[in-house]
Amino acid sequence: MTVALCVALMLASASCGKHYDENDIGDENEIEDVKLLERFNRSGYHNNSTYTLYEYDAQRRITKRSVYYYPEILYYAQTITYNANEIVLGFDSETSITFTQNGNKISFFEGENKSIEIELNAQGLPVKQTSIQVWGSGYWEMQTSTFAWENGNLIQEDWENYREEDGIEDYSIGTVNYIYDAMKSPFYYCTTPKWFLLYWLGVDRCSVNNIETANISQIYSFKDWGRFSNANVQRRANTYNNDGFLATQKDAADTSIHGQSFLYKSIK
Repeated sequence: MTVALCVALMLASASCGKHYDENDIGDENEIEDVKLLERFNRSGYHNNSTYTLYEYDAQRRITKRSVYYYPEILYYAQTITYNANEIVLGFDSETSITFTQNGNKISFFEGENKSIEIELNAQGLPVKQTSIQVWGSGYWEMQTSTFAWENGNLIQEDWENYREEDGIEDYSIGTVNYIYDAMKSPFYYCTTPKWFLLYWLGVDRCSVNNIETANISQIYSFKDWGRFSNANVQRRANTYNNDGFLATQKDAADTSIHGQSFLYKSIK
């Protein structure tokens, strides 16, 4: 699954935070305390723990993500550059992906043989993503995902994946329905486009609120294993800070001390 530009469009309709509206202000002297995710900690098994630092521009768009192994070993860093009709995601001095917008469609390449297109709705939210990867005349793969949104949250994803090798086709199809809390997500005030956050960081980081439950149903058909299906429910155990933001998150079935935590900075 996939559990993923006009600047004006990105900021006006495709941002992941809520929009400034002077009609919503009750007290003209009131200043909203805007917070941005500064650090994301992930505690893993076998000393595989990392933390991520985020940097932003004056428009509250992410410009850099640096991932470290504890205590201070840089694993990798990514930069984001925003241009008139494109976003450039840089992995190092020689590798990057350029996302180009033409109308309501974003197109880009992953490597030399995989092309991806994202379709946006009138609000600038991603509603469809199609990727095609070709290794040769008889070896290809195509995945299509569609997305449904409600109140700034991605509530349903439907996906189909087809793969053919030497005339034999494998496929998988599935649906995921998401249920959210009413609290602020880590990128609540961030203005990086939601379509980019969905592609880059996944479904957990592109919505206004936080996922509590994911209901998943899938069907697979493989030449070597036959056809089978499954369904399961994934639940998150979330806690929140005094400002109503997500503070910690883990799989509700995980009884260990491992999980994720989030630290924010104020830009009031």
